[in-house]
Amino acid sequence: MGEPCVSIGLPVYNGEEYLRVALDSLLEQTYPDFEVIVSDNASDDATESICRDYVARDPRLRYSRLETNQGVVVNSNRVFEMARGRYFRWASHDDFTAKDHLGLCVRALERNPDAVLSYTWTATVDAAGNVLQEDPETEGLDSSSIAERYVTYLDKCGWCNFPYGLIRSAALQRTRLFRDHIGSDHDLMLELLLQGPFAPVPEFKFFRRMHAGAASALDKEALAEHYGHAAREAGCDMNTWRVLGHRLATSLRSSAPVGDRRRIVGRLLRGAMWDRDDLTSELIECLRLPLRSRARSG
Repeated sequence: MGEPCVSIGLPVYNGEEYLRVALDSLLEQTYPDFEVIVSDNASDDATESICRDYVARDPRLRYSRLETNQGVVVNSNRVFEMARGRYFRWASHDDFTAKDHLGLCVRALERNPDAVLSYTWTATVDAAGNVLQEDPETEGLDSSSIAERYVTYLDKCGWCNFPYGLIRSAALQRTRLFRDHIGSDHDLMLELLLQGPFAPVPEFKFFRRMHAGAASALDKEALAEHYGHAAREAGCDMNTWRVLGHRLATSLRSSAPVGDRRRIVGRLLRGAMWDRDDLTSELIECLRLPLRSRARSG
């Protein structure tokens, strides 16, 4: 098979409960020119057998298995590194899409050559797939102003559904992809917004499943473990500092006009003032570590 136009990357760990629904919704897309890449993070349930069964039936699906669990960040980045298409989107083992989702997103990018990502609106569904809520995504991310769309995202975006839209692979290659801290999905979207606008498709075509095992249901401590937070493993949770540092660094390094960068940095510093209690407590906690270590060794 030649190189596809679109690559869909599905990182998974122990996804047997909903995986068939997710794969069916991807393989039934009416837009024909795509591949699906599944990276199995050393699952110990039926995930491997399900994937191998689908591979035997559909040559568009590629399956790769890691021998040890490398964490969600490594696995999510891995599917992009394996991708061949000029467009890319992530998929989750517990979500699903309408059959025309991919075609609508491809057309949106082809109609908007400056856009780096296209997305449909998202409906949340329960464990059985019944629609719970339909919310239009944030407006203003298609602005020609870099600062306007960046600040709009910071001020108005809560849930991060945009990675499940369609992204230009060339734009993704210019980012740092996902990082090992809570909120790195938002950081990645902000990096993309520094490069270009998002193109909305105002129809509910992506369905995000809300259930007890979903990442959206995890508390902060469980999320830190989910992301493989290196600083937390060392006993020092500097997540708020890491997010702030990442966003300041990427915005200052960007090719945005000076005025846009000034406005973005100003908004980030105002946000740091709002987060000053978290920033202070994280700093104090890390400063206490050497004292605890000396006390234990003494």
